[in-house]
Amino acid sequence: MSHLPNNIVVMGNSISAWISSAALLASVGKYGVKVSHCVLDEPATALGNMSVRPEFMDFLRLIGMPEPEFMRSSQATFKLANYFRHWNSETDEFYHAFGEFGTGMANVQFSQAHARLQQIGVSQAVDTYSLGAQMAKSAKFCHPKPDPTSVLSSLSYGWNIDADAYRDSLKHFCISRGLEVIEDALEELELTTSELSIKNVALKSKQILTADLYIDCTEKGLLMQALEQKPHSWQQQIPSCNVATMELPFTGPDAPLTTISAKQDGWLIDITTQQKRCRQYYFAGATAIDPTITQDSKNIVIRQQHYGCMLEPWVANCIAIGNAALTLPGFCVSEVDVSWLGIRQLIDQCPRFPLAKQLIREYNRLVQQRYQRLKDVTCLHLHLADGHQGLLWQQVGQSELSADLVHKIKLYQSRGKLALFDEEVISVNEQMSLLMGLAHTPKQLDLMVQQVPIGQLQNIQQKIEQAIQHAAQTAPHHAAYLKAFCSQ
Repeated sequence: MSHLPNNIVVMGNSISAWISSAALLASVGKYGVKVSHCVLDEPATALGNMSVRPEFMDFLRLIGMPEPEFMRSSQATFKLANYFRHWNSETDEFYHAFGEFGTGMANVQFSQAHARLQQIGVSQAVDTYSLGAQMAKSAKFCHPKPDPTSVLSSLSYGWNIDADAYRDSLKHFCISRGLEVIEDALEELELTTSELSIKNVALKSKQILTADLYIDCTEKGLLMQALEQKPHSWQQQIPSCNVATMELPFTGPDAPLTTISAKQDGWLIDITTQQKRCRQYYFAGATAIDPTITQDSKNIVIRQQHYGCMLEPWVANCIAIGNAALTLPGFCVSEVDVSWLGIRQLIDQCPRFPLAKQLIREYNRLVQQRYQRLKDVTCLHLHLADGHQGLLWQQVGQSELSADLVHKIKLYQSRGKLALFDEEVISVNEQMSLLMGLAHTPKQLDLMVQQVPIGQLQNIQQKIEQAIQHAAQTAPHHAAYLKAFCSQ
């Protein structure tokens, strides 16, 4: 007779580990499953600031953490958009928002109408028609409204968080809810002989940990290594590089956005939270850092970063979560988002014992498809950059694109349409607006949009623009709204 696992052990001191423990405590923990957490004596790696996607709200609801409490504990600011600077020769700046761009009109998609007006030079930049983009540009913020007739219903938002602060906060949160935390060093992993799985974990203190299921959130995927699993490299699609993380002088909460800037030798990602401003600089290993990038900075840490994923993140009785399963540059997802993606799928499938191989295969199939979609969207960001001659950009230019991504790009270029595949993680709105904002105007459009009079299309666009500008101008300033919200 099948049953829930009797006990689950989460291994590691990463933010992924504490997200996993909190989620498991709130889900299977309430049904009697014992959840334990072994820190493995791993040093708490400095994480800096991270961006978190809107879907993370589901995690907060699961663990019962109100949004103001989350924002206080993580020193979070709101995030409406990525602000791209000097990304390519066509676009000097572009605000890529989470929420909707424009609105449909009769049987014509906004993207088609905008592209037709662009072809004849009578349309504004696409982010003009996004409330999230315009509010981010004006350093404004308010929560979305549920009324579908309100332009404020088109908003979607995430957060910029101090990942170090939130990791520490989650640890205390879990302990306060009864999580057993073991801080010890790893001595040995004992594997079963009949089937390659983890029998138990021996610690330096001679304590033996035995579990039905192990969650590998260690920085180097130590459990997966013991099970002879290595990450699949994406070197041919996303070149390895150095990442310099640094802290810059703090001048107060900025606009609700993340700034992504192309440089000659790589790119910068700047994220500001309530009390800290951090920067990540991605550059080729053979390149020296431009001193203007590190000027006035402190706590500079440089690491070499390789990108890839576990082809089978669930092996026998061990599941890799977070960076142990997937690593990507931080254009569209962070380690926090990747962790929630993996642990949420595990909770949704509700593992029962004895473990069925079909369950493991289905988890791996779904998660692997999502990893591939995230990789493609990351490659799309890089593919849309041009005009930069540094070594890293040369490597990007020589990188391979998947057949699915090539099809997606060609369909947009030829017809202004977006090809969608199973298990997309990034929304249709985000992908289409990214192409509209950073790619060239499509060569051809649907016959339907060509039947609508130009004047009618212009009139509708002007009404959209006016409604968005009015809402953005009357919205509260981000800093004032943030202070009031976090005091609740």
